[in-house]
Amino acid sequence: MNCSFGLHPVRSISLPSRLHPTSLKVDTELDKLKIWEASLPSLEESIGGQSILKGLHGLAELYNSVEELLHTTRTQESISHHQDSKVFEEALEGSVTLLDAGGCAKDLLSKMKEHVQGLQSSLRRRGGGSIQQDVNAYNAFRKKAKKEALKCIRSLRRAEGKFVFLPLLDLDPHFLMVIRVLRELSNITSVIFRYLLLFLSTPSLLKTKIGGCSLISKLMPVGLVLNEKEKKINNEVGRIDVALCNLNAHARVTGASDEVGTAQDKLEALAVSINGLESGIDTAIRRLIQYRVSLLNVLTR
Repeated sequence: MNCSFGLHPVRSISLPSRLHPTSLKVDTELDKLKIWEASLPSLEESIGGQSILKGLHGLAELYNSVEELLHTTRTQESISHHQDSKVFEEALEGSVTLLDAGGCAKDLLSKMKEHVQGLQSSLRRRGGGSIQQDVNAYNAFRKKAKKEALKCIRSLRRAEGKFVFLPLLDLDPHFLMVIRVLRELSNITSVIFRYLLLFLSTPSLLKTKIGGCSLISKLMPVGLVLNEKEKKINNEVGRIDVALCNLNAHARVTGASDEVGTAQDKLEALAVSINGLESGIDTAIRRLIQYRVSLLNVLTR
């Protein structure tokens, strides 16, 4: 994937010949995230939790650097000469959509965590009816989560590329650099949040019939195990589906002690990913809120 920060790449603006150290730091963090994005599949495909967490960590560092940039004397002077610019209003408006998407992801992660814990508890008890009840509840949640996540993704898509046209020749080089940074910051935040929401809306292999993935199981020859690699399942959420389907298929014929152990391992891996992603999105939301405060200070100065 090209280093475009999503579907609407920001126009490249040449930086001043002598960069402030803070400006260099911002560009370093941006370059790291461009490399991260280039290593991933398209924004239509889900990826693993660890890859998303790496992006969230990089995003937090980028926001820290942008905060420093906005508070430098050079930036403050440049802003004071362009008080009529709509750039900061644009950034403030865009941050609302980003906060909404981040809040949506945080809420879905919290709910998924509850369902994973329920499944883990049922598997430890080895209660057939209890397991099936929790699988059905998890499946129902997955359907709702997909609907909510896709709604947030659509909002992020609509917000992309809504940039105010500026007469670039009338602006000083440092202010042009600030414009470029704010827009790239918005775009990469949207990209990372979209990957997280895609992770949460991974298409389910589980079916709605009583019995969890009974439809899939009936189509499977006895003893056949769904394979993650063959199904091209790249994240922890999809691997849970495979484990639960295999558990259900074997439970109808023989004991399923191996499948129970596999499901427990996959659930633990997902729980670890969720914990990391919860921490990552919490940090991103806090940075976004502080960023909004800085933008409001610029607009009210």
